Formats: sequence, structure tokens, C-alpha cells
Amino acid sequence: MIHFISGLFGGADIWNPYLEIGDCRVYDLENLPTDVTEEDIVVGYSMGGRIATKLAIDLKFNIKRLILLSSHPGLDEQDKPNRKAWEDQIIQKMDTLGVDDFLKFWDTLDLFNQSQVNKNFPRELFKAHRNYFDSYRLSEQENYLPKMIEHKNKISFIYGKYDEKYSSIAKQLTSSSIRCIEVVSDHRVYLRPDSLIPILKRELVL
Repeated sequence: MIHFISGLFGGADIWNPYLEIGDCRVYDLENLPTDVTEEDIVVGYSMGGRIATKLAIDLKFNIKRLILLSSHPGLDEQDKPNRKAWEDQIIQKMDTLGVDDFLKFWDTLDLFNQSQVNKNFPRELFKAHRNYFDSYRLSEQENYLPKMIEHKNKISFIYGKYDEKYSSIAKQLTSSSIRCIEVVSDHRVYLRPDSLIPILKRELVL
């Protein structure tokens, strides 16, 4: 079984092109996997990747493989205050801008320099995603990198060529011998199924 965990403002439908890969389940942030086994593969995008990593750690990496798409491994302690300040600003914008105005702002972030938010994202879920952002703050996340390094042979990290932040993270992970693969994309690597599906098919059988 392959478990796909979405990120913010994506919606489960972003994985529709990938269902051809095999036996898959798709999860929104409000509906996370609870029955992952040692034969299963977990794929997580962005915040969903951070949730997937925590899941793998909680299971002591008794899974077949963890595939992370544009997902942050965690911050050093000295970097957390600046991140928290940025997160507070984002929450403030979520609370004061209208939904569509906020999503337009979201698309202006450097991570998304070539793409736009999923037009099919249900606007009625915006408040829930605002709360997920608050609940799964990167500034409060454990730095998963040491545990990822321990299980590096079970991990693949896929990132966008035009996503400067995560390209930099990929260099850090590569230096720790974690397998990293570049896609010609920005942060939303899932929008390139023509490139990503062949990569996933290969990574699923490693």
C-alpha cells in the first residue's frame, strides 16, 4: 500500500494522476493514515511530508519506504524564533484577508514561483487548513534530521529545481547520504506528473 499525504491548500485530488502507480490511499490533513504496516510506503508533500516523517519515526521506521516531496526536516534551535515570527505573520494574514486574497498572497511566496494554488481547493476547508498550519508549526517541530540519517536507506527526498530553499535543503541531505532527486518544478513538484511518476515508480521498488 502507498499512502499519499497532502500538504496545505492542495486537497486529495492533487494525487489523481498518481493513482496509476499502484495500490494507493490518499489523505487530506484532516484524515491521516492509522494502519500503516512494514510493507507500506508513505509519501508526503510539504507539511504532509513532515507529518509522514513523524509517522515513520513513531513507527520506528518499520515501513518499506518514506518518500518526501518538498518537505522540511526541521530547524536548528537558533532558527526557530525567526520562523515563529514569520508563522505569526502568516496566521495574521489568514485571519484578516479574505480566503481568495490570502491564496493569491500565498502564491507570491518564493516557493511557488511557477505555479498557483489548486483551483479546486474547497474554500470551506480554509479555516481547517489555517488551524493545521498553526498546529503543525515548523518552529515547534522536532528536528527530524538525526533520525532520518539513521534510516537514510529508507528515505527519498524529491525537490523542485526552482525551489531555492528546498534545493539548499537537498544539498544538506545529500551531504548526509540521504537520496535526493531533482524535478524541474518549483515547490509544487506534484504538478509535474510527467516527471514525477517515473521517479516515484523507481523509488517505490528500491
